[in-house]
Amino acid sequence: MANGIRDSYEEAIKGRMEVLERDIQRMKSQEDKIRIEREELQAELNALESAYPQWSSGSDTLPGFHGWISPAETVDLVVGLLQRKGKALHYKDMYSTLVKEGMPKLVGKTKPEYIFLSRFFNDARLERVGKGLYNLKDNQKPAQEEVQKL
Repeated sequence: MANGIRDSYEEAIKGRMEVLERDIQRMKSQEDKIRIEREELQAELNALESAYPQWSSGSDTLPGFHGWISPAETVDLVVGLLQRKGKALHYKDMYSTLVKEGMPKLVGKTKPEYIFLSRFFNDARLERVGKGLYNLKDNQKPAQEEVQKL
């Protein structure tokens, strides 16, 4: 009887070892797939960092912006730009000017200019004065002397 139990026990252990060997092979295959996916994601990240160097370098010309800007900060920049220019501007011109001045580019599923416009078009300090043209409301405009200082 002891031999029968021993044989059954050895058979169970051999069966379990076969299952573990198959599991090891399956895990090695999954590890290879994960490694390949990781390399692909790293390549995508490198491409994004090349396209948008401000994400990785942190060398924005505007202090405090490191590749992302909040909607509230966007509106503040628009108001400041309109105060400096002293006239109505098209939202596409505002976007390109602010990006040249160091504002991080906006990234999304739609055109950056549309994202930009969506952040300020209904702000109480601004008014639409033409198709795509925005200006400060009269009570927000600085005096002429202040415009010259800016």
